[in-house]
Amino acid sequence: MFFRPTNRNRSGSWLRGVISQQLIARADGKGRVLALEILTNTPAVANVIREAKTFMLPGIIQTGKKQGMQLMDDALVDLASRGLITREEACARAEQKQEVKQRLKI
Repeated sequence: MFFRPTNRNRSGSWLRGVISQQLIARADGKGRVLALEILTNTPAVANVIREAKTFMLPGIIQTGKKQGMQLMDDALVDLASRGLITREEACARAEQKQEVKQRLKI
């Protein structure tokens, strides 16, 4: 996620959320399934953007599950665990590949 320095201070007031999407081939070969990463604006999100510490966003998303936030890696693990995508595909698309491999017991 990239925010220009001139927009950083204002982004906390206008940002509502960010959704990242990936369409992934289904394990059964019958179409695709959607994986989502969801970030909603909270005071913590606005603060890390304002302070140019966006590297902290994955941790905020991880702890913001009650607010509807979700990491892409969590979505990939869920889809693979339900057999909708292959475990190999989940690992190939993961940000934290080793962690996803461990969670999927590969």
